[in-house]
Amino acid sequence: MEHQEFYREMLKAEIFTKRRDFRLVPMKDGKPDRVVGEKYIEYLLIKDNQSLRDRFRLDNRALDEWGVRVGIWTRTMSERRRRQQQTATERFEADVRTAEEEREEALEKIGEKIGQLK
Repeated sequence: MEHQEFYREMLKAEIFTKRRDFRLVPMKDGKPDRVVGEKYIEYLLIKDNQSLRDRFRLDNRALDEWGVRVGIWTRTMSERRRRQQQTATERFEADVRTAEEEREEALEKIGEKIGQLK
């Protein structure tokens, strides 16, 4: 975590009352992106209406992409829409390709680590 000393001081001064995960703070050019942060708060205030939440994500692309990047959602809304138009076989084939690519990348990293041990 960046600025650990600041974080500890805020806890000690009881400005922060509990530990927080700042990895989820939307950033732009190394600074907090208040626009995306405000949009996320708006999104969280939409209760019991998934279609309205989905529409909000579609209308706020930066929020949607940030949420996927930090792991709140697995796919952007545009990707979900694209996948809905595919057949089950096409989605399966795409998922298999993605899994194979991830496996190959993992094997390459393992090979590099083994090479470093020699």
